[in-house]
Amino acid sequence: MEGQEGFDYQKTYEDILPLLLDDHTRHFSTNPELFHDTFFNRGHETHRFRALVEASDRDRTLIITGNAGVGKTSFVYRIAYAPNPEAGTKILPILADYKAAVPQNTEGCLVGFVRNAIEEFAKAGHPIHGLRDNTFEGVSHNIRVIHGHIAAVSQTPSFPRVLVFLDDFDYAEDTWYTLLDYFLPFVQCAYCTVALTMRPRLYAALQTYDERLRFYFGRNVAEIKLHPMPAREVLASRLAPILLERQSQSVLVSIINNFKTHGPLKTIISKLGLKQFEDLQRIDFPFTEKHNDFMQRITNGNLREIMAIAIDSLLYILKNGGSLESREEGGITRKVIGREGTLKLFYDNQESRYKISNINSNRSHSGNSLLYNVLEALKINPEVNERLFGLLKPFGHTEKEVRWAIEHLADRAQRLIELRWILPQSRVRVILRADEYEVTEKGNYYLDLGKWPEYKVRAGAFGRSVIQEARHSIC
Repeated sequence: MEGQEGFDYQKTYEDILPLLLDDHTRHFSTNPELFHDTFFNRGHETHRFRALVEASDRDRTLIITGNAGVGKTSFVYRIAYAPNPEAGTKILPILADYKAAVPQNTEGCLVGFVRNAIEEFAKAGHPIHGLRDNTFEGVSHNIRVIHGHIAAVSQTPSFPRVLVFLDDFDYAEDTWYTLLDYFLPFVQCAYCTVALTMRPRLYAALQTYDERLRFYFGRNVAEIKLHPMPAREVLASRLAPILLERQSQSVLVSIINNFKTHGPLKTIISKLGLKQFEDLQRIDFPFTEKHNDFMQRITNGNLREIMAIAIDSLLYILKNGGSLESREEGGITRKVIGREGTLKLFYDNQESRYKISNINSNRSHSGNSLLYNVLEALKINPEVNERLFGLLKPFGHTEKEVRWAIEHLADRAQRLIELRWILPQSRVRVILRADEYEVTEKGNYYLDLGKWPEYKVRAGAFGRSVIQEARHSIC
């Protein structure tokens, strides 16, 4: 990690790290092999998905749930377009991807679905006939034609199982239910399976909607939950081409040994003027477990954000490795970025790919941090009611300010709190508590962050603590 004589770390690593740690899902159409080569294996979930497709009750909708950035879209693309699918039921995928739609609205999503259907059936040798121009004006007619075409071609011996993937409908805001209405015929169809990705909040909302949507997208379903993956393992799989092989840490060695050094990843090294991966400078996996924990928690496991933090962290270590404290972990020498280094990178640096925000920027007249205190109060009293306002009033925060803070903390860009939803044991109905919140892992990390002396120097102290004073009042 000290660097080698004549080795320009910036020229090499500033080019290669963004390529290795990029989100290749959105570049799938131009370089699918690169996406597959860098996909972190979700073996258990993949096997379960395929087993559900092959099961006798495969007419059920498959729901893939997980929080933002956990990898739902990557999982769908991997399932749909795996280059060498495992033995078993072959699939013909048709994708409706709201976030990738152009324009990104209901019309763009539906027109994109029709376009994808045309392309997939043409590749399968069964082109669709009777379609109108692929515009929103003709989309209802075209979807009916596609539905009928699926029923007809599925009678062909050994024809693949048609899977309709509905991805990122959470981004449709108030029109997701309109979109789902268009796809009800496919959910009711015996000749295809529908797989829908969604965050837990949308899944909960579906349970409270009209009976048709509640049954087909909420009750007659099989759920696959995607949990956040350990930052350490995902990063190691992406950095495998440049990591030293270390017999002392078997998980890293396993990832490196299993990494494929063929195919489109050669494109990366060719851009650097290299002939093979062996020409790259090799490094130890440099992050301490504390830094891995920081990346995991402050992002709520969002893989894109983890990768962004990792790029800047690696460049920092490669540039400053000689002056950083070293620590032995698992037989490997790690470099300690530490609290001060972390804040220099992600708070002070305006050019960083990830930003740590100032949670203490809004204060009451008595000097208490509004956002920090609201996070604390929600841990004591998750419901937005008079008791919550009563907890915060002695700290100088008005009801109006508290409501603003809750909206800000729950915003998609922040994700420090999220609506609480309850699934009763009967699984008949999910209750979405629109007035009740849970503090996320990121929110809890910010409560810890606010106590760092290094953070207080930059953002100021949060003032009095709601939790501390509540604890004393109970004692």
